[in-house]
Amino acid sequence: MINELFSSMHELLDYIIEHYSNADDELKAEFCYRVQQLKETNDLLMDHYVSVEEKLVLFFELYRCLQEEAVQQAAEAEAASTNVTAADSLPKRQSSAQHDIPKQPQPQYPAGITALYHESEAASCNECDLFISPEHELALDQAQGYYKLFMFAEAARILQTIIAEQPECNIARIYYGMSLMHLRNWSEAQRQFQLLTVLSDFPKWLALSYNALGCIQAIKLNLNQAELLFKKAYQLYPQFEDPLKNLQSCVESPQHLSLYFGSTELCCM
Repeated sequence: MINELFSSMHELLDYIIEHYSNADDELKAEFCYRVQQLKETNDLLMDHYVSVEEKLVLFFELYRCLQEEAVQQAAEAEAASTNVTAADSLPKRQSSAQHDIPKQPQPQYPAGITALYHESEAASCNECDLFISPEHELALDQAQGYYKLFMFAEAARILQTIIAEQPECNIARIYYGMSLMHLRNWSEAQRQFQLLTVLSDFPKWLALSYNALGCIQAIKLNLNQAELLFKKAYQLYPQFEDPLKNLQSCVESPQHLSLYFGSTELCCM
């Protein structure tokens, strides 16, 4: 059903693009009305897609947490069983004396992972921020290679496939969003970085996302909103200097903006 829907949308748009130039005013108005309907339908589909994608991410988070808890409980049960067996094997005079020795508390480790991502700072992130499934590692390497060669269209095609198959992969999503920025696909780039601000808790990823969102608002001449986003990006990760440069450009030369997307941060990875 979805394939049929998009197929009909493509056919209608192809027809309109082919015949619009030679159409009279009445037919042009009809074409514009049809295009507006298609856009509204497409926007609605994208909203539903984002909603489903967010719920998929929540499920994957829940699944991983439950798996980690199960592994931890199994390990604790095995350790307890080993301790009981070892205690039973000791002479009775020693085992009776052990009751007077207080048990040492076991260390508790938080769920998820902690990564040292910056040379001088430990920045916490969840597993999704740096995780890439084994079947997508080669594809991500290829996309990163294209990205560093400034072949953004080629990188975007690979990255789009990765996040379609692994929507919780934030590292692929941030490369995809930045590739879209260079391709000037502002609306889709905005959607990807808005998703990242929800899906990630990694300060550097968040700073890159808010900086990119600020650039998009600045391009749309929403300078007040852009300035707020640049300030938020800098507060989250002060080592990232592009937001300050962009903020200065908005304040000092709003008619001749010079914007830094933050793409060099990814090229260094």
